Amino acid sequence: MKSQQQRMQEQYEAALAKPEDQRNWLERQQVKAGQQREAATAQTPEATVGQATRTYEGEQAMQEGIAQMARQGWRVVSQSSFQPRAGLGRTVALGFVGALVIKPKMKFVVVFERVSQP
Repeated sequence: MKSQQQRMQEQYEAALAKPEDQRNWLERQQVKAGQQREAATAQTPEATVGQATRTYEGEQAMQEGIAQMARQGWRVVSQSSFQPRAGLGRTVALGFVGALVIKPKMKFVVVFERVSQP
């Protein structure tokens, strides 16, 4: 059984094989989509390096995630954190004063970059 990606590629190739003036609307759309897919997957210097973004809840989880990504060949490019707001449900459950005192865990956003192999 063929995957959807394989069927799309076959339809693109079949539509591309026809002369442009003989393509129907669907075939023109398939050609356009295929060209967009090819442009998106084109190898550029930026695309070959690769980046990944991860969000962690709590500092301990962030440290563990950074260590795991480092073992997989990634390095930290940037890091930021933010304090989530206490939502309505939290305020109702803990009360107004409780929600002010007991805050949600900090969230950390870390951007990784694949370490290039020499």
